Amino acid sequence: MKNYQRYSKFVEDWKKIRFPARPSEEEMPIFDNLMQGHIGKKLLILGSTPEFRDLGFKNKLKITCADINADMLDGMKELMQFPNNSEELVKCDWLSMPFEDNSFDLVFAEQSINIIEIEHFGEFLNEVKRVMKKEGKFVLKSIVLIEQSEEEILIKAKEQNRDVIYLYDKICNLPKHYKNNQR
Repeated sequence: MKNYQRYSKFVEDWKKIRFPARPSEEEMPIFDNLMQGHIGKKLLILGSTPEFRDLGFKNKLKITCADINADMLDGMKELMQFPNNSEELVKCDWLSMPFEDNSFDLVFAEQSINIIEIEHFGEFLNEVKRVMKKEGKFVLKSIVLIEQSEEEILIKAKEQNRDVIYLYDKICNLPKHYKNNQR
């Protein structure tokens, strides 16, 4: 296989990774449902998550993957169930993507915001908004460290008139957990 050695480490590492760094089996039907009914529409995947690429193919979407690491774009093809020769792979920075305004119907991001420096969150979200169509859907999954209960979060969101679609899981006191459980 062409360039296999260049990205084989990424592929091998991804095979070992589980939730929360990768979509879980429980989340996949939710992501699938969000993609259904958009046949022929344009999906932008921020990163190269093979599970999203497979769902996009299954749902007959026009897929574009954007990642700053070309090795990841190529390497993750090895983990796809449905090799898709028509998807477009674009090496780019998510803070200045080379796409026209209002290009995509759906934008999916598996923890993409977790690797953006906090001072660039607004810039990142504005760039997503720029490339997404006005009625488009942005599906962002991220790891958030919280010290509140799910009920407290939902009450606060309601008070602020925010839409909370799905609160899957929470990780509390993660830094303490790692500090006490280092090997």
